[in-house]
Amino acid sequence: MSVCKYLMRRIFALTAATAGFTSAPLAETPKADTLKAATPNAAGSGRQITDAPTGGAPAPGALRASAPWPAVSAKTSTDWSQPGNDAGRMRFSALKQINKRNVAALKPAWTFRTLDAGNGSTIECTPIVVGGVMYLTTARLRVVALDAATGKAIWVHDPKAFGVNRGVAYWTDGKASRILVGLPDGRLLSLDARTGKPDARFGKGGIVYLRAGYERDLAGFAYGTTSAPSIYQNLVIVPIQNSEGQPGAPGDVRAFDVRTGREVWRFHTVPRPYEFGNDSWAEGSWKNRSGVNAWSGYTVDTNNGIIFAATGSAASDFYGGDRKGDNLFANCLIALNARTGQRLWHFQTVHHDLWDADNPCPPVLCAVKGKEAVALPTKTGFIYVFERKSGKSFFPIVERPAPPSTIPGEQAAAAQPMPLAPPPLSPQIITTNDLTTRTPEAAAEIRERVQREKLRLGQWRLPPSIEGSIITPGYHGGATWSGAAYDPTSGLLYVNTNNVPSVIRLNRNSGGNYDFAGYLWLRDKDGYPGVKPPWGHLTAVNLDKGAFAWRIPLGTYPELGDKSTGCENFGGAIVTAGGLVFIGSTRDEKFRAFDKTSGKLLGEWRLPAGGYACPMTYQVNGRQFVVIAAGGGGKIGTRSGDSYVAFALPPASPMNPVPMKPVTTQRPSLFDKQNQIAWCVVPFDAKKRGPEERAAMLQRLGFSQFAYDWRAEHIPTFDAEVEAMRKRGIELTAWWFPTDPRDPAARTILDVIQRQRIHPQLWVMGSGGPTKTPEEQQQRVEQEAERIRQIVELAKPAGCQVHLYNHNGWFGQPDNEVAVIERLKQKGVTDVGMVYNFSHAHDDIADFPAIWKRIKPYVVAVNVTGMVSNGADKIIPPSQGDHELEMLRVIQESGWRGPIGLIAEQGGDAEVTLSNYQRGLASLAAELKADGSGGQRP
Repeated sequence: MSVCKYLMRRIFALTAATAGFTSAPLAETPKADTLKAATPNAAGSGRQITDAPTGGAPAPGALRASAPWPAVSAKTSTDWSQPGNDAGRMRFSALKQINKRNVAALKPAWTFRTLDAGNGSTIECTPIVVGGVMYLTTARLRVVALDAATGKAIWVHDPKAFGVNRGVAYWTDGKASRILVGLPDGRLLSLDARTGKPDARFGKGGIVYLRAGYERDLAGFAYGTTSAPSIYQNLVIVPIQNSEGQPGAPGDVRAFDVRTGREVWRFHTVPRPYEFGNDSWAEGSWKNRSGVNAWSGYTVDTNNGIIFAATGSAASDFYGGDRKGDNLFANCLIALNARTGQRLWHFQTVHHDLWDADNPCPPVLCAVKGKEAVALPTKTGFIYVFERKSGKSFFPIVERPAPPSTIPGEQAAAAQPMPLAPPPLSPQIITTNDLTTRTPEAAAEIRERVQREKLRLGQWRLPPSIEGSIITPGYHGGATWSGAAYDPTSGLLYVNTNNVPSVIRLNRNSGGNYDFAGYLWLRDKDGYPGVKPPWGHLTAVNLDKGAFAWRIPLGTYPELGDKSTGCENFGGAIVTAGGLVFIGSTRDEKFRAFDKTSGKLLGEWRLPAGGYACPMTYQVNGRQFVVIAAGGGGKIGTRSGDSYVAFALPPASPMNPVPMKPVTTQRPSLFDKQNQIAWCVVPFDAKKRGPEERAAMLQRLGFSQFAYDWRAEHIPTFDAEVEAMRKRGIELTAWWFPTDPRDPAARTILDVIQRQRIHPQLWVMGSGGPTKTPEEQQQRVEQEAERIRQIVELAKPAGCQVHLYNHNGWFGQPDNEVAVIERLKQKGVTDVGMVYNFSHAHDDIADFPAIWKRIKPYVVAVNVTGMVSNGADKIIPPSQGDHELEMLRVIQESGWRGPIGLIAEQGGDAEVTLSNYQRGLASLAAELKADGSGGQRP
């Protein structure tokens, strides 16, 4: 029995004790398990949270659910609407704002705390996002809707349940929308996606009680759901978690009407006497058989109308003397007609399972050499790849002879299936040569234990024994419940796996049969796996070739100081068009990003607790987020957590004032990179030089950012310009924007900005000449405010901010900009500021202090223009009397500590211009050093 299924039994046992049920004793009890569940049929309601404790668990904290429904632009937002993103569970996203080039800059954008973690609790839920709203479950299975851009709660529904939940389902017909949630205690909930309130038309008050509808009473048995339901048209198909001992509840696949909760069809996973497969059970042994359940969820092929179910073992897990035969449809991949539940084809991955070798995850829809395929990673470490409609394998599968059982009355299968490609993801046989050599003491201890206990090893598919059989992969796989991610652009399948052997031992009971002796592991005295590392892997599999593309250890034990060991991991990966594989999963509590083509580590981040869940990614209003649950606890047993962490690139807003470092001198350097950001307008001399040469010039000057002219003739070179700059570590900071939002160039600029996944500032100049009367002035303020408001709305979906730029036109008078900004605030536009341009043409240094007092609250950046005169090939060094130095000193003395742009205007020969500009900056820095202010070239 897997530990995840153990949790289900434990949940039911505790629930049954509260409700007056009885249950068979548990085989394994975690040391820290003190939680109890509430009465199974208690119903919750949207927004209402009860903080009363449940059993021995701590009371959940109060969640504030007051955020408004978010405003979202469909054009610049991308959902993740199912736990696998698509019904085929590829866990692939076409988003690429976050990519190989910039992923190392990811930072937490928001964190949502569920406030209900308990001793040993975990969060394994993969959230979904639909229309800018995120739906998830907490450690105590409260269902929450969040604003996906901020992490603030919109509504909360508390069903008063306990256990594991790995996700929810979303359904809509375009009018109504529902969130479907399966609970471990046997309830299926339908909640209004907008309010969180139960759908009164569904079942009884929004609940379908899944134990109903059987000819026998299931009240005394574990029966519920831990994985997300699947949706096909107007059907909700529910995965079942049930008992793994006898007697128990059935594991049938069941489909319900999503509007009413009425059961529509059912597939018997243990076939009745009149059904195909019943002859794979010894006479009568099928009856009331438990297990044989697709507990990990389903994969839906919407194009072909097929449901794929990957089933677990038959009860009891490790002894099958009372169920002789191959035991269909245990350990199978089954293709079902999605409308009727009729079997189309099946393949059994393990005959007469004696190892709890459940198929632990749903398969993944994929393509092999252009053909529709479905791939199933398994706990046994194999990947099976079939044609979707026919069930024909793409690679040869042989029936390999397997050793007989030494347990009286047991009849192990004489052979077991083995695919010849792709290669196994985990070792298949343990010999003495594979035992640990971590330290001499650990090596001696493990070898002595093997000899002393007479543990059996060295054979493939070695059955359980009285002495104990060392099994690999162990109880935790191989592959785990998280399964695989598939990249349709490359044909690569990404799977994380474990390599921690188990010891399976049976004891004879008083009835003459045999019982499982408990979950035993082959670990050394320090708790590390008793075999040579790596103990955890992340593998990329080329499905066209049936071979590994790359394979790396996943995770570390930091105390060992060895990054090559890998570690046990739970939770899966996602893959993106940005060239990335994201995964948490590891006991070292880190979240990582890898290059999807090579496996190179590109970034890693410490989580508040272990991320034992699958991440997901989405975009809201032009900004991409990556989210993972950091719930810790669970199977690995590290500290429990209560957080969902959303990562994103820092907002590209370099014009916003930046925090200052403590001033240690009277006059800190104007060119201190920590305090100011210097940028330069491009393109220089666009007709004579290409983007690579211009990028080299800016790099030589030391610029880390650049600004771009709005003129339409520059747009065709924009993509090449950005790429050339990025290669040299220079990013786009600002773009002079067309004055008229109706200008076709405005739309074109925003299109290329979105294509490049950048969010520069848009600087807008004033329109028209000076006003003559107060009435005309007021009218101009209103006109300009409305124009800027329209530009702000236009720029929002691209993730850009808009600021006023007083370079020329009506905005040449700073007071006019102030009036427009104040009018915009009255219109509800609060994030527009002023970029103040300080130059020969517009400003008198003597008047600046008075001007500065009026405009300082509105300024987000300052420009110093005129270091190079338009059309000139030379610069007048500040030391020779030019007043650029004086402008910079006046700005410094004003107290401004935000970004300062040193803008060289276009004109003349670019090489000479940049060379002279560089000498001018060096001269200015020398002047500043001479007067004690420091001064470093930007």
